[in-house]
Amino acid sequence: MGLIGRAAAAPLPVSGSINGLHFGNSQTGNSLPQNLPPEFSALGASQSYVETYLGYGTPLDQTIQPQNGKTAQGEIQSRTWSYITLQPGLEDGNLYGQSQLAAASQIIQWAEANGQHPIYYVYEAWPFYAPVNGWGQASTSGPWLVGNTYSDVWNRSADTFTPGQFAANVPAFNYLKGYFDIFLQQLQTNFAQENIQIIPVGEVLAQLDAILLATNGVPTDGPTSLTGAWSFLSQNYGDGIHANALGQYVAHATTLSTITGINPHNLPIDISAYSGLTADEKSFLDGVIWNVVTSVNVVPVPTPTISRITGPAGGQFTLSGSTDVAGQLVTEKTTSLTPPVIWTPMATNAVSGGAFSFPIPQGTESQAFYRLMGQ
Repeated sequence: MGLIGRAAAAPLPVSGSINGLHFGNSQTGNSLPQNLPPEFSALGASQSYVETYLGYGTPLDQTIQPQNGKTAQGEIQSRTWSYITLQPGLEDGNLYGQSQLAAASQIIQWAEANGQHPIYYVYEAWPFYAPVNGWGQASTSGPWLVGNTYSDVWNRSADTFTPGQFAANVPAFNYLKGYFDIFLQQLQTNFAQENIQIIPVGEVLAQLDAILLATNGVPTDGPTSLTGAWSFLSQNYGDGIHANALGQYVAHATTLSTITGINPHNLPIDISAYSGLTADEKSFLDGVIWNVVTSVNVVPVPTPTISRITGPAGGQFTLSGSTDVAGQLVTEKTTSLTPPVIWTPMATNAVSGGAFSFPIPQGTESQAFYRLMGQ
């Protein structure tokens, strides 16, 4: 028996079976998760299934309550999920921290109780745009105008929402980058053994807003047709809250690119579903999306160090070692190192960083080689 230690970064392998579960509200719905299964299949998945558990106009703590004869816990434990998305939501025009964090934590705990360790994605929504009051508040009845642009709101200074306010459940006045940064950091700290990332739709829109503002709506490195499509980022909105067809492409492509780790240029997305979007515009948007996606989810991959292998006993070996960071280790097996080498996944084990120990089935082969891959 031989064993090789190695680390490899992979958001979600687009092979085998992919099962996705999306928790959120209508802004999560704007990412069109129902379109994902055929796209996963086109990318090589042998089987794909995506389910949504959405509460329209509700925060996450209300979304996970029983609905339509189903329970969130039951859905989580109904099958093995490859990934789960989590979107905090507003309640009566306010975005709370602690209550939304508690709901996301409950979802993770339900999965862990069922022995599941999927990849988790915080779905980063975008600020509301109220035509009456402009950018800056979640409801149309607010008394102030915070800024003239999307970026004014999204990047509002840190003193408008702090970790202390988050912990005290003081509401944020709108979806803010600072809010999602704190939300993600809290989840990653509280569940260090899990792989928790972010789907950065809000940040992609912020980058687009900055480009449009800097170029008066005509990006120097983009198609001239954007002049008619988007002069201001608010033209991504259908009603001040939800995305129109153009904004839905941004949300969907960002979601699929984040989950698969594939450049949107190479994703099988049918742009005919997004009214008014041209191939040139798609190409420009894809570049912005990929730049953001590859910059926000730089996740440390555990590097395994093998200390010993004991056994066999009871039909299995026991592998012991350590990793530098938390994550998951995939054990793969081959019976020959003569090219072409075919590695077969055996098991995936969550590690918290530090010492680990888990079993490897002995098998019936006269010889076998194993390797560990961090993810």
